[in-house]
Amino acid sequence: MIRCAVLVAGLLSACAPKGPQRPPDLEAAYARLQREPGRAEPYLELARLYLRRGDYLRARQYLAVADQLPVRDARAAFRLAVTIAVRSEQYDEAIARCRRQLEHEESTDIRLLMASLLEATGRWSEAERERRLVLQARPQDLHQIIEMARFYQRSGQPDANERAAALYRRYLELAPQGDEAPQARAALSAISLSEAARQPEER
Repeated sequence: MIRCAVLVAGLLSACAPKGPQRPPDLEAAYARLQREPGRAEPYLELARLYLRRGDYLRARQYLAVADQLPVRDARAAFRLAVTIAVRSEQYDEAIARCRRQLEHEESTDIRLLMASLLEATGRWSEAERERRLVLQARPQDLHQIIEMARFYQRSGQPDANERAAALYRRYLELAPQGDEAPQARAALSAISLSEAARQPEER
């Protein structure tokens, strides 16, 4: 696998700008790659540099090579990979990377990131599942209670208002003077008015 990665890196390097056309940071990164072709870090560095330049194709190419090699900081590599996928509008890839990372470590941050990506791609039921898992693990987390309520309001599900209202009431039971208590009360009032306005139409 390492030998294959080195061969791919050679092909990529051959296609890259040469000599004075390369900015100093890229020149230094390619020099490091020549010194350490069997390590993931030089490829990740090049992926990061090309990401900054908006060259998502090259960023993805170097990331693909790094994926085949052992990496020291797996979490940093994961963050870079997801950023490249999102910036290049490869949302399914970003979601898949989140799933794979969760197989190695349980992380609220990663699960919420995946929920946001699923929501952004219209996969509401999957996004709901991830958010519910977070809330089950942290049932007293006031911020997650509010965020789950807001998620339901965005979702447009038939019972969205009912579910959101239950969560806003839960927040107020736990923290009647909490930082987001005024927003929770305002949301409950808005939901109540919305439901009252709908009732005459349904008769």
